[in-house]
Amino acid sequence: QRRVHGDGQRDMVRVWDRRVSVPLYVVCLCAFFLLLTIWRTQPVVPNGSQELKVDLYSKAAENAIFVGHTNPDTDSICAAIAAADLFGGTAAKAGEINSETQFVLNSFHLPIPRNIEDAVKSGSSVCLVDHNEASQVHPSIHPDQVRYIIDHHGLMRPLSPSEPIHIQIHPVGSTATILAHRYFSMSRIPSLAVAGCLLCAVLSDTVNFKSPTTTQFDKDIVQRLAVIAKISDVSKLANKLFEAKSDISNLSAEQLLKRDYKEFVFLNGRHEQIKVAFAVIETVRIQPLVDRKNELLQVMSHYQDLHKEIQHIYLALVDLGNLQSYLLTPSSASSDIARQIYKPQSVHGVLMSLGNRVSRKKEFIPPLLNYFAST
Repeated sequence: QRRVHGDGQRDMVRVWDRRVSVPLYVVCLCAFFLLLTIWRTQPVVPNGSQELKVDLYSKAAENAIFVGHTNPDTDSICAAIAAADLFGGTAAKAGEINSETQFVLNSFHLPIPRNIEDAVKSGSSVCLVDHNEASQVHPSIHPDQVRYIIDHHGLMRPLSPSEPIHIQIHPVGSTATILAHRYFSMSRIPSLAVAGCLLCAVLSDTVNFKSPTTTQFDKDIVQRLAVIAKISDVSKLANKLFEAKSDISNLSAEQLLKRDYKEFVFLNGRHEQIKVAFAVIETVRIQPLVDRKNELLQVMSHYQDLHKEIQHIYLALVDLGNLQSYLLTPSSASSDIARQIYKPQSVHGVLMSLGNRVSRKKEFIPPLLNYFAST
């Protein structure tokens, strides 16, 4: 009986095995095909995907000419120098450099970039840095030559090449911040000279972190660049930059106007184009500029007479020491618009006090954009 009972148990086990194994086999088979289907629908990412992503950008930048906007500032020049060093290309400038930028190049023993009209040839690939507005692109550059844009400004009326291009825009305080990050993300360390140049550009564009455009990312990048450039006191360097920028004693009113001059094209509610010129002069010594306000107004009025397409022209005098600004415009119509959108704290003759507005990108241009869009 024990033997029969034992055989019966074995028979029961075999029956149980068959009952369980068949559905379990089916479940496992279904699970296998499900996993196979999921795996096949995933994008195939080759080994070294990070390197592929970097190469995708780098390929467009290889042997390119890197150039900033017309009437270049320090960020525009230093970004071009750094990009040319990083990607292997040629740095160029789209205008004369100012006294602050000259101080930076002298301090870190960097050569002045070539003029863009001498550098660009038929068939040249161009990378725009620190701008995307079509009106700020040097006239020697054809839109179809542009392969890449690296910028920190909003898309206003960007250049329109006939073919797709690479565009890298980030809402940070300077284009130099973006270029410095590209070095680090590509496991590259900029030289002391290039790091110093980038550092100065970030400090200049963010007004030593006092501009409303400043981000924590800018501050973090500056810390890393300062170590590489062997700068122990960043604020001291920033003060030297602002002193160099304030050296305007040998500049004519026309040179002052064009020093940091940009043109913008807005659309009104009827989709008509409104061309506005907006210049900025930054200084730690505001009174000498205020004393020349009538001279500056005369030059602005004359410039507008010569360029009939410019419907409004403004000049902001920015006091870097006190973070205050003053606005000049020769036209009563332009003045009425400024009073409406900026609501000046006070008006002294032709000079409007705009309080603590200091950023063209974030505080001067957006109100104009919104105003014209609503008219």
